Amino acid sequence: FSLGKLFGVNGEISDIARQGSGSACRSLYGGYVLWKMGKKEDGSDSHAVQVEPETHWPQMRSLILVVSDQKKHVGSTEGMQTTVQTSELMEKRIKLVDQRTEDIIQAIKERDFPTFAKITMQVGQL
Repeated sequence: FSLGKLFGVNGEISDIARQGSGSACRSLYGGYVLWKMGKKEDGSDSHAVQVEPETHWPQMRSLILVVSDQKKHVGSTEGMQTTVQTSELMEKRIKLVDQRTEDIIQAIKERDFPTFAKITMQVGQL
């Protein structure tokens, strides 16, 4: 973000951040951020949008635990590509994404923690 501002980058900075690391685009905004997948095969229309600012739900807290400071043996991009190519469940999981995204955005907007927690814990479930 800072480099984009310094060098006068025009356009959506999250598009540029996403090219380095897909999830990096979410880090440009505070609060609750949605990473939009886009439709183009090259990912050029994939970017982040802020759903709600960090001030929206002041009672919500996040705890991040770093379990290792070592470089991952398999990077996120390679890991996801392998999952897409080999997982029999991925196609079913993908079908749930749009509805779960809508539901969790609604839970965030309404500050509905039970629904937010339930959806968060279901991420890996079908």
